[in-house]
Amino acid sequence: MMKSKPQSPMFSAFLYYIIPFSYSQFSRSHLLRPSDFVTIKFSENVTMIFLFYPSPLSCHMKEVFILDRKEVADLLSKKLNGDLKISYDHLAVLTNYSKRQLIRLSKSLNEKGIDSTLKHGNKGLAAHNRASNDEIDFIVNFKKLYPNITIAQFRDIYLEDIIFNPSRKEDLSKYNLKPRSISFFQRLYKEYKWTSPVKHRSHKRDSPLHLLREKSPRAGMLVQIDGTPFDWFGNGQRFTFHMAVDDATNDIFAGWFTKNECMYGYCKMMELLIKKKGIPLAIYSDKHTIFKSPEGNITSFGVMMDKLGIEMIFANTSQAKGLIERYNGTAQRRLPNDIIRFKIKDYDQLNIWFNDFYIKYLNEKFAHLPIDPVYEFVELTENYDLNLVFTVSNTRKIVEGNMFSYNGYYYVPYDKNGEVVKIRTSTEVTILYFVLENKIRMKYIGIIYDCTLIGTKHKNKQVLINDHKDLNNLIQEMDKKTKGSH
Repeated sequence: MMKSKPQSPMFSAFLYYIIPFSYSQFSRSHLLRPSDFVTIKFSENVTMIFLFYPSPLSCHMKEVFILDRKEVADLLSKKLNGDLKISYDHLAVLTNYSKRQLIRLSKSLNEKGIDSTLKHGNKGLAAHNRASNDEIDFIVNFKKLYPNITIAQFRDIYLEDIIFNPSRKEDLSKYNLKPRSISFFQRLYKEYKWTSPVKHRSHKRDSPLHLLREKSPRAGMLVQIDGTPFDWFGNGQRFTFHMAVDDATNDIFAGWFTKNECMYGYCKMMELLIKKKGIPLAIYSDKHTIFKSPEGNITSFGVMMDKLGIEMIFANTSQAKGLIERYNGTAQRRLPNDIIRFKIKDYDQLNIWFNDFYIKYLNEKFAHLPIDPVYEFVELTENYDLNLVFTVSNTRKIVEGNMFSYNGYYYVPYDKNGEVVKIRTSTEVTILYFVLENKIRMKYIGIIYDCTLIGTKHKNKQVLINDHKDLNNLIQEMDKKTKGSH
């Protein structure tokens, strides 16, 4: 029982008021004339005084103490013995028991006494659903597949892959396996000293509260995007996961993994999002230089979003991102175990599997309906070419040898017949980097030409690679040049 702090060593008085819900309709004279006055002595040092006020109105009560079953039985025993003058109605208010429950408990006290009444009928008997040693051993061995996993995810995998998997029917019968609650797995974690990557901290009463902002009411109104680097395969190599999450529904729309956080990763992610859902009203990101230039100029990615009519909104801090930051944590905890579970071998396979299967799996667990069912996404027209949208445009001048330089490399344009396009030296041309294809092309007098990489701008200059596709392209071009020299 929660008790008020004693006012003196020998006595503690406590006033418990039942007041009308509409306080203004309760006259002052009533406040000083209680219809019932009950004093209950719980122990030598704790006595409580209860005042009950009559009212035809419904009453509102503040819960200031809690009685357990034994304390309720003690009160009923005193009532039955005549030591406590209180009605069942008032006792129901005090104990939070119904009047019928109190009468039934009183009858049991009369017939069996307090000890037998309080003794549970199953005391001393083994629980009917107690796990067998075979079942525990099976779960312990199954846990070895996932050494670093949260309790919730381990239970999810156990239920999905074992309990509700038709191909494991024989195991269910052989080891007496059953669906188990989260508390069952919590006890196992504690008993076997398994550690969870998530530690839930208890909330302190005096700690400041961080109020959650209201979510966007409609799907597609605001899509949060972010990149999180992590060792997803547990092999020491960190890749960045570019992700898009709907602010209104928690739906993950698309994800793409690359070696580093880069424009290609975000463009590929946006392509998947737009093809799947349509064009969102706005995207919400941090102030990475891909999205926001330190000088305040619009970035190449910003130009692409402008072409699509997508507004860009920036967060000042990671705390301001909220939802996507929490999803980053969820991805880092869950995805590595599911990579093991679904036998994903590399990042090329991961990119396909994540978008074709895993997104739906996660959304079934964590997504919810929006407040407003109106859809803010704008669908693409049938002939819309996203390759032209996700393109970076720059101007360059032709140098000797019909070449131009771009990002430290020399390129030569060629026509449909494979012939080098001859252009006068110092002529200004438009260079187009098609991000989704990861290709460089040249536009001259309204015609777009494919280009071939022929070398670096400075022989001794180090080559910087943005992602694994850049590296693959460079190796292929080096291989072609080497073969051509033999």
